[in-house]
Amino acid sequence: MIGSSMKTMLLSLGAFFVIIYLFEARAGADKSRYLSRGFVNDFVYNVFYRGGIYAFFIYLPIMGLVGPRVSFNLLEPVPLPVKVVLYWLVRDFLAYWTHRAQHAFHPLWAFHKVHHSQERMTFLTTSRFHLVDQILNHVVLLIPLMLLFGPSPGTWLAIHVTTEFILFVQHSELRWSYGRLHGVIVSPAFHAVHHSADPAHHGRNFGMLFSFWDLLFGTALRAGGRPPRFGVPGWETPESFLRQFVDPFRSLLAPEPRGSAALRPGAAPGEPI
Repeated sequence: MIGSSMKTMLLSLGAFFVIIYLFEARAGADKSRYLSRGFVNDFVYNVFYRGGIYAFFIYLPIMGLVGPRVSFNLLEPVPLPVKVVLYWLVRDFLAYWTHRAQHAFHPLWAFHKVHHSQERMTFLTTSRFHLVDQILNHVVLLIPLMLLFGPSPGTWLAIHVTTEFILFVQHSELRWSYGRLHGVIVSPAFHAVHHSADPAHHGRNFGMLFSFWDLLFGTALRAGGRPPRFGVPGWETPESFLRQFVDPFRSLLAPEPRGSAALRPGAAPGEPI
């Protein structure tokens, strides 16, 4: 299983890399990011989460334990096109509020800030998550989605490919805002604000796929341009998969440093959507 998953991961990442790199090159993006240690570290995260290791040793055992107890598929009679739309909406609504909680509460932020630690984002930063953070995301989403949809939606190819593309592009250096769709779909310009190191941008743009959740709940912000800096002010961690696994546990033993970007939801200056 791991071998086949690894091959699929390499092929899919290679395809996404070519597409995104060509668009970035045309836009004059900084290509040196792909030679950085941070990019190599993000690749390690992708190998772990997308290459079958996480699925085989962690996700599938969780599914085997929880799945049979919650897989009711309450929406089974619903027509497939409607079910696909509902799946996207329910999944992203849950992801939005989980994401806000990860920024609002110090014990959760201690692990989630690993995702924000990348100062030179590329499309591979999509998978930079601490193991605790990733398990939390999956458990919170797994139970209600299995109750409503059963296990099948996770295998819908169209949903998977579309979701992957949106998430990968979000972390690229493209400045796309999607025009009139900026208030519907999370664009690279929209999500870049969320990763900004500028305190004026903290606590904004939590949407994963859909930006209208931020508009609806008052956390949307258009900054008028791509932020100049990314990362977590006040927290320095080496570009090491193992060190970034250990450091958050140390953070739990100390209070959050003042001004260290707890990124709690709240008012921030800027032009709202």
